[in-house]
Amino acid sequence: MRSKSTTVMMMLVAVLACSAFGAASASAHKFVWKVEKAPGTEKILAAGESKEFTGSAKKAYFIKTEILGIKATVECKKQKFNAGAEIIGGTPGKAEGTIVFEECHPTAPAECVGKKVKVEPMPVKAELVTVVKPAAKAGKLATVFSPKTSTLLTVITFEECLSDFRLEVTGKAAALNGSQEVEQKTGSLLFKEGAEEITEVETSTGAKAKVELTDAGNRMTLEGESVLELVSKEVWGAF
Repeated sequence: MRSKSTTVMMMLVAVLACSAFGAASASAHKFVWKVEKAPGTEKILAAGESKEFTGSAKKAYFIKTEILGIKATVECKKQKFNAGAEIIGGTPGKAEGTIVFEECHPTAPAECVGKKVKVEPMPVKAELVTVVKPAAKAGKLATVFSPKTSTLLTVITFEECLSDFRLEVTGKAAALNGSQEVEQKTGSLLFKEGAEEITEVETSTGAKAKVELTDAGNRMTLEGESVLELVSKEVWGAF
């Protein structure tokens, strides 16, 4: 008959083993881009190599915030990456480009509906990471975006309402890679709000980082989906 101490020790070993397995699973990704150079001959995109890509919104994007109890929402029907956007080889795989939102209009507050809104182009840098939070997506590959040259990501100006107030957006946003370790002609980026929003990630070095967009301390969210494709039309993916 086993003693209580033996049973407790076995339970602790089992818990530690499960924890170790979970950690190994979460860090199993290589954090690299793979590109098929020829049919059946995939290659990891090495440091110093890059591939130009294009991207556009699969459906509308929504940018939301709340300031002094006032909810503000901007809907942008179109989104694209300016010419010259590229994925960059190495570990971790990175990317650079300028995100442009088009055909944007306010849907809240009520006094701004039907008025104009301007979202400045966003020069960004990005890298492959894994999700830490939310727990439902933990361990999945994601891409985290941050301002390329300063702390300011973009400026959103509501014109002809609320005294033309401006939102100066800072921080980072993360999108789930729609294809997990699969090479194909098109990839996707999924930005979510609410319970599905990515709020913490782990980098290729194992460091954890908070992910959040703010305006003067007011939290913001971004939701939408983009479809990406290499200019070369090669199949590719994040691994």
